[in-house]
Amino acid sequence: MEPLYERLAQSPGWEKELDGKTFAGSSAGAYAITKYNHKLDTPELGEGLGLLPLKVLAHYRSDYNAPNIDWDKAERDLKSYKEDLPLVALREGEFRVFEH
Repeated sequence: MEPLYERLAQSPGWEKELDGKTFAGSSAGAYAITKYNHKLDTPELGEGLGLLPLKVLAHYRSDYNAPNIDWDKAERDLKSYKEDLPLVALREGEFRVFEH
């Protein structure tokens, strides 16, 4: 996702075009639009574009990257990461719709 972030950084004010829009995301898409996430391939904590003030944990309690993910630890780590924001745990195939 870093190339996307770099491209957006070259276009100041792009986020204003999103006012009043609806967002949907289930995995990398949810990670991109929210503020913080727990990456599953590495596993480490990361930051998205911050369009929505949420923390997201995708593929929650699925077999994704099993047995390398300790879901309880991932959830605890993300909850305590930086600022206090709602945590959304998305189960496999689940998505949420958010309005900006």
